Amino acid sequence: MKKVFVRVLFGIFAAGAIFLADPASANAAGSKPDPKFDHKYYADTYADLKSAFGYDRDDLWNHYVVFGKKEGRKCYPGDPNGKTVLGASRFMNPSDFAKAMLEQVNAYRASKGIAPLQLSKKCLDVANVRATECATKFSHTRPNRTSFGSAYTDFGYTEGYVCENCAKIGIAEGVAADSVPVAMEVFRSSPKHDAAMLDPNYNFAGFGFYTANDGNVYMVQEFSND
Repeated sequence: MKKVFVRVLFGIFAAGAIFLADPASANAAGSKPDPKFDHKYYADTYADLKSAFGYDRDDLWNHYVVFGKKEGRKCYPGDPNGKTVLGASRFMNPSDFAKAMLEQVNAYRASKGIAPLQLSKKCLDVANVRATECATKFSHTRPNRTSFGSAYTDFGYTEGYVCENCAKIGIAEGVAADSVPVAMEVFRSSPKHDAAMLDPNYNFAGFGFYTANDGNVYMVQEFSND
């Protein structure tokens, strides 16, 4: 059985955060790497990992603990575990994630007769920053103690009417933590998050995610009317 552990936040600028569920630990990431673990070999053997993490030893080890071993990936030359090459990537890059999320959100809006959103650089910039910040402080209040709306002004954007959906997702049993279908299921399952995705007053959106060292993934949806 696949287990998905989530904690979600919903907020409109100037509104307080609403906590909907408590998080749970879902993996063993962060443990000390096995002495045999060859991070350069691991990255060079799997192009998807090298693209996502480069040669960052800690991130590569965390991936191996959470996903790689179960997928049958080799972590050093001669490793008897699994196969040398896998075709599917577990991690998406931020650009592909944003496009895939936009496609699914717009398909969902279309099913309800609601006009599609446009991908906005304004919202993308904020979503990626906020996803990283949520790993430090999972709240609509930023680590600097200002509201999430201040991220817009930090970039020199007007705030307008903006809304933010946030999710902290820990995945067990080999499910991709940055999976767009998983994220959509999480947001649709909450009435407030669902309403934000379907709000006809929003015309633009941006989506970001950040994979923390502990294996948890932080996803942010930003919506704006301008």
